[in-house]
Amino acid sequence: MTINKAGAIVRKIENGEVYILLLHLIKHDFWSFPKGHIEEGESAEDTAKREILEETGLVINITKPLGIAKYKDIDGNEVNLNLFLADIESGELVEEEGHELVWLTVDEATEKLTYPELREFLSDKKYEIINLE
Repeated sequence: MTINKAGAIVRKIENGEVYILLLHLIKHDFWSFPKGHIEEGESAEDTAKREILEETGLVINITKPLGIAKYKDIDGNEVNLNLFLADIESGELVEEEGHELVWLTVDEATEKLTYPELREFLSDKKYEIINLE
């Protein structure tokens, strides 16, 4: 089964350093970008915006599409994850029980991500993520 999802690599800049927001599911020690299922009739970009708001409390501004990360989830499903680069427009982080939201440098985030395909995707896109132009 193939599942289509969308999410964003949300970044913030502090003291000239780029930080990436990761979602940590504590019970399973699972690290990922905030993301979710694309609903019928919804664009990948709209899904990413909705999911980021639902999972983090942040309203984002998508700056550009980064591509599709492909991996198998813990249930063995093929996942096509449409990822966008995004900056924060407004809002404050809101954590749900069992979740932790963590700001990490790009290198730290690359190490933490659970799926190797997402680690590779992040390292392959590092220049695009840290380039502030």
